[in-house]
Amino acid sequence: MGWRKNSVGLGVALWIAGCGGFGDPISSSEGEPPTWDGEIQDLLADNCTGCHSTPQPVGVPDYFELDKYSIDDRPNGLSGAADMRALILNRAVHLSPTSMPPAGPMIPANIALLQAWIEADAPRS
Repeated sequence: MGWRKNSVGLGVALWIAGCGGFGDPISSSEGEPPTWDGEIQDLLADNCTGCHSTPQPVGVPDYFELDKYSIDDRPNGLSGAADMRALILNRAVHLSPTSMPPAGPMIPANIALLQAWIEADAPRS
């Protein structure tokens, strides 16, 4: 009977260790979450703004552009990256319903950086 208690205890410990929220967050070099001004603007410029900025290719949604932080920065009233973080999380991090960028997912380090920015509520600086 003792092995059952130990097995259950080990199973619970492994389950808890595998749950999200127990690790250190991905951070910028200063130990803070990534920011738009520090890392994310360049990351999106390298991976997203070829399509998601003006002029947009045919077939690309025209209600947002990812070269600006928010709608407040846009004279044309289009949503910016911080406004679209739920969509960015789905398409570029969770790759659902399809992955972005269309050429294939970003490298894991960039996906983790983007996810950390979104989970930190998309800080600007």
